[in-house]
Amino acid sequence: MTANDSGTVGLANVRLIAAVPFVAAIVAYLPALWTGFTADDFFILARLKQFGGLSQPFAYFSALGFFEYYRPLTFLLHAVDWQVWELNPLGYHLTNLLLHAGSSALVFLLGRRLDGVVTGLVAALLFALHPASHEAVYWISARFDLLATFLTLAALLLLTGAGPSYGAGVAVFGLALLAKESALALPVIFLAHEVLIRRIGSSAAVRRLVPLGVVTIGYALLRSQAGALAAAGGASRLPKLAMLAAMMAVLLWLTRSRGAARPADSPIGRARTGVPVVLLAGAAIATLLFVPATSLWLREKIGFASFALFYLLSPVTLPAPSPAFFDRPEPAVAATELGVILLLALGFWRSRQWLAARPAALFALAFAAAALAPVSSMTSGPRYLYLASAGVSLLAGLIFRSFSPAIRIRWAMPVLAIMLAASAVQLFAAARAWQWASDMTRDSLALISSTLAPCGSRDVVLLTTPVGIRGVFSNLNEVAFDVAGCRPASYATLLRVMNQDAHVEAIRRGDTIELRVPGYTGNFVTAADLRHFDMPIAAGDPIAIDTPIGRFTTAIENGTQVFRILLSESARRATFFFYSDGRLQPL
Repeated sequence: MTANDSGTVGLANVRLIAAVPFVAAIVAYLPALWTGFTADDFFILARLKQFGGLSQPFAYFSALGFFEYYRPLTFLLHAVDWQVWELNPLGYHLTNLLLHAGSSALVFLLGRRLDGVVTGLVAALLFALHPASHEAVYWISARFDLLATFLTLAALLLLTGAGPSYGAGVAVFGLALLAKESALALPVIFLAHEVLIRRIGSSAAVRRLVPLGVVTIGYALLRSQAGALAAAGGASRLPKLAMLAAMMAVLLWLTRSRGAARPADSPIGRARTGVPVVLLAGAAIATLLFVPATSLWLREKIGFASFALFYLLSPVTLPAPSPAFFDRPEPAVAATELGVILLLALGFWRSRQWLAARPAALFALAFAAAALAPVSSMTSGPRYLYLASAGVSLLAGLIFRSFSPAIRIRWAMPVLAIMLAASAVQLFAAARAWQWASDMTRDSLALISSTLAPCGSRDVVLLTTPVGIRGVFSNLNEVAFDVAGCRPASYATLLRVMNQDAHVEAIRRGDTIELRVPGYTGNFVTAADLRHFDMPIAAGDPIAIDTPIGRFTTAIENGTQVFRILLSESARRATFFFYSDGRLQPL
């Protein structure tokens, strides 16, 4: 608590103020309680059904075969929901909602500790209503991010508190790791606090880190022995661990190189050559973008940086941009994104004196950077940015607090009100999209299930199926039938409709099924094996492949994209469905 807050805000009032972002989060996401299951939710429900909720609690600590993840604590929390609610989605969404509201209150407490009540309240409201967080809250499958963030924030508050709370913080860090491995960012965040806020020396910092290191090793052993998974998450995660280690090294270096007399004496304040370095680095990276040996790797990193900056900083994130902007963008697109990143880097450089004079702001930046490291190749959804959004919200609160009272009242408060209102509007739009996805999923399962009597007697083929429509997860999967208890004899998908809706006209003529798509935009994907969907179909692109259900071809006829499947003998008796204009229909 800062000097201006102490003596004016008592503990009871602090709790009352903390309730403001808590309630704001509840109100903003209240429609979640009327939203159902969708997409990967059924994979989780299938595990819960398999283990009977809480009847086998230790089973969640063994290998689950769930996408190589080791997140037993989150599964246990899901199991509690199963025990109480079974297949009623309301309870699962209520738990997600309470976790988000709780994290919003924790952001307030952290911001208050850094710079007072005003900073904490602004940061917490921005976090509670951040427009990119809808995926983490509305999607039950994203509870891993919610629980890990809640526990990470709680652990950070305990670790940086007074008295015996440090030991409790170490224990909560262990729980956060069992919720999701992204909690590995916490040691870096904690070190940033100790170095930048408390300004402790390197020896003391290392001593404070040792218990967290012991817990991390224990987690790795549990993951490898009980979970039968790679202790470090496999070779693909080693670069991310290296990034976290490099951040720790930089922070420890700061303990020896910073000046003690004035903020301007810090390495940031003393530096003078930033602009030429940024421009030269940008030119070198832009050149390497067009070199085949380095292009793919650089485009992946630039795509993620653009993804993170857009969803963390833009006040408007809906409708969502095309994934092509972020998932290994084309060299020309990546070069444009690099230019925007360089402009932001130069803006950061021009603000170095302001940052050097405000250790809390540097800490917020370190918080966000550390939270991004474990997810630095993930662009499939903004849920990966949930923890980082807490750091960005803290930085925004600090910027708001740095204005003079006159400017704050005249300019900053109206801008803040507009941003929060814009966020609320976007969250309302997201609520409608998630409700559509869950309703479409429920209706589709009911439609297909009505044809399966007796169970296991019919083959089912989806000629088209939605994936990522309206910016939310809307894909149908076979596991949903296991949860419902009535499975088709076989289940196959021919075409995935990606990212935006399409009008599909379907007709069967004997052994041939024809799909006509007026105004086709190239958003269908197929696969020769109908499992690994890796063949996008551009408008006008002629394709002829053999699939497990027959010969598949495409052509343009009278300006309309036409897809045909000449059915194999085994597929002719299947029951066919197709997705068009927001719903699944029988052929």
